[in-house]
Amino acid sequence: MKEKKTLKKKIILIFIPILVLLVILGFLVAFKLDKDKNNNSDHTLTNEESDVSYTYSNVYLMDNDNMLIPLSVKYQTIDNKAEELMYLMSLLKEDSEIANKQFKGVIPSSTKVNSMELNNEILNINFSKEFKSYDSKNELRILEALTWTFNDLDYVKGITLAIDNNKLTSMPVNNTPINGVLTKQFGINNYALTTSILGSGVRVLSYYEKEIDNRFYYVPVTHYVSNKDKLSIYDLTIKTLFNDPGITSSLSVCRCFDETELVASSIVKDKKLYLSLTEDILFDESTVSLDVYKIIKETTSLLDVSDVCFLMDLEEVKVNGSKDETSSVSKIVLNNYYI
Repeated sequence: MKEKKTLKKKIILIFIPILVLLVILGFLVAFKLDKDKNNNSDHTLTNEESDVSYTYSNVYLMDNDNMLIPLSVKYQTIDNKAEELMYLMSLLKEDSEIANKQFKGVIPSSTKVNSMELNNEILNINFSKEFKSYDSKNELRILEALTWTFNDLDYVKGITLAIDNNKLTSMPVNNTPINGVLTKQFGINNYALTTSILGSGVRVLSYYEKEIDNRFYYVPVTHYVSNKDKLSIYDLTIKTLFNDPGITSSLSVCRCFDETELVASSIVKDKKLYLSLTEDILFDESTVSLDVYKIIKETTSLLDVSDVCFLMDLEEVKVNGSKDETSSVSKIVLNNYYI
């Protein structure tokens, strides 16, 4: 009798844990099924979500050598211009969400934007007094970053600056002159390249490469070059791209122009620049490298050139990656930068 009771107790002791385990397993299975259902529901895109469009904008931040680097930032398209302008301004601040050890914002974090008004494609930016707290050595770069970031937008043709509704004719710390409306003609990374012909040469815009944290970035520089051969401004600008910026510079000729030369004088027709360059610009037998197109297009953008076309044996050659049958590429993305 005593043995039967002991056996019954053992059976109960074994059965209870098994029952508890089965209950727990049942609960976990039910929870997972419910979670999967919710997850599937959350990730089912509506027609509205699947049609989301994105925009690229070049935002100019400063590297550790105090040079401005255009970072091509991708974000969900903002239809309201005022909201887009304020968003881009936030990316220029010292506490910018895209700032890191390599790239710094240029606008003091404490600065408030009183207003940003767009009148006849001229953007009027009205800062609070905290704007004046910037480091004096960054004054020129601040002007350049503001000018180039906002003039990259299709609907902006120039900017003016103010502090508490007082229009600036010079910057508040080092008194750098602001002559009227600021456009890209103001230049970018001015004086980054030392030269003995400052003021006596021809002012051109060039794009070079710079290695930062094991990655190469395209960098625009406005500088003065000699024109001993009395070339056209178009040929001089193109040829300068292929010349080393100097042994003291951290910049180098873009790798896509490793052995490139201008074969014949360029031609401008209906605001299109036609270029005959050596075959090393080709991506394959029938198309030009997209990088070559991007750099030359941006370099000549201040020369009243609407597009660039390439000729090989007098025949026009398409650009690799273009969406149509012409050499045109609609949007220039310089340095892809992911937030």
